[in-house]
Amino acid sequence: MKKGKAITLLTIVSIIMAFCLVMSFLRFSYGTKYDYNSVLGAIDLDYDLAGGTEYTLVLADDYEGDAVEDVDAVLSTLSARMKALGYKAYSVTALKEMKEGVEDYSIKIAARSIYSTEEGKPDTAQLDADVKAAAAYGTVKFFGGTSSDPTTEIMNEETAVADATYMGEDASTGSFIVAIKLTEYGNAELVKNIEDASAADSSASYYLKITLDEEADPLFNAQITTDSIMANTIYIQSSAESSAKQLALQISTGGLAYEYEIDSSSEITPLFGENTATYVAIAIGAFFVLVLAGIIALLRGYGIISALSLIAFGLIEMGMLVAVPGIILSFPGVIGIILATVLAVDGMVVTAKRIQEEYKKGKTVKASVKTGFNRAFRPVLNSCVIVEIFALLLFAFTSGMVQCFAITLAIGTVVAFIASVLLTRMFAELILPLVNNKESFLNLKREDK
Repeated sequence: MKKGKAITLLTIVSIIMAFCLVMSFLRFSYGTKYDYNSVLGAIDLDYDLAGGTEYTLVLADDYEGDAVEDVDAVLSTLSARMKALGYKAYSVTALKEMKEGVEDYSIKIAARSIYSTEEGKPDTAQLDADVKAAAAYGTVKFFGGTSSDPTTEIMNEETAVADATYMGEDASTGSFIVAIKLTEYGNAELVKNIEDASAADSSASYYLKITLDEEADPLFNAQITTDSIMANTIYIQSSAESSAKQLALQISTGGLAYEYEIDSSSEITPLFGENTATYVAIAIGAFFVLVLAGIIALLRGYGIISALSLIAFGLIEMGMLVAVPGIILSFPGVIGIILATVLAVDGMVVTAKRIQEEYKKGKTVKASVKTGFNRAFRPVLNSCVIVEIFALLLFAFTSGMVQCFAITLAIGTVVAFIASVLLTRMFAELILPLVNNKESFLNLKREDK
């Protein structure tokens, strides 16, 4: 590449990176109603970094069912339900007071709301509703009739429901869809009731009501026709994502086997105090600075090239944490980012060693750089693929904070591969034409004979 072209392209890339770097930390107001809170400020943090709410669940005073024999099964069910509602990092634990006569466990659920209020603060009211939905008790029942509040039970969850799934947002209507898959029996029974009601009074509308607890508000209550049922499936629209997820969860799983109620709730501080997020940000920044200084000291000119790639790596990683929906950063997630950074540095060091080996064989600087990158491609790819498979397996078979670690590691591994192989090569092609003594810049030496 010619010197003038290299200068132009390097200047453009540097300006873009500098702008992104500034916007990652800069905060300002624009207009009368809007604030720009920086890229870092836009990253959603979980309760171990930014605090949250802890709920204590105890058996209801009027509960007359069986005693809790397997509390681990209850914890597993609650954990699965929190995950189904969209929570990535949370904790569900059981505690028993060391007092004589106390036999039952209390259950503690700690989480941070995944929804925000209009002011941008965590929506604790929505978190309350989600915890109540996860701990709900009762049996799903279907009621039908020609009144707007039908009271005739026509079937229950065990006989009627094959599955209930949250389908996401319908872009055309802006509503959130839940698909209730009926069993063959459930479908036939519902169609029969609708047709019988129509035969008795052709002008009457048929209403379907689905409840979990007959004393609470129904999960669903609306007019329905046989045309509303497609391939044994009823599609229900909800105006809120959280309500749709709760509906799908409760219809598909019913209620807990034991009746728990929220005894108390309290705010919890982050893992290392109120300023945990700030401390973690400073620690990550210091780690990056040390890595940049170390790689420059180790690899000299190629270290400068690698340092620019690492800065780009960090910017892309932050952008991905904001851009990819549903990512909530927790402390294990931070560890995932650090491991991905180490993986990127390892790839750059491998490439530098390959370039040095090629130069020792007698090749020119240009040929050594080209061959070194080509030789390093496969080992860097192999390392990244192994780590990526590990991260994906963790994501598939774990939940909670371990899954947060898997998410950031998986994304970071992809970005690390791009930085090690593509970005480093790009910066090498832009910087090397500007250097007169390339051998000294890249710390290349011939093999002594």
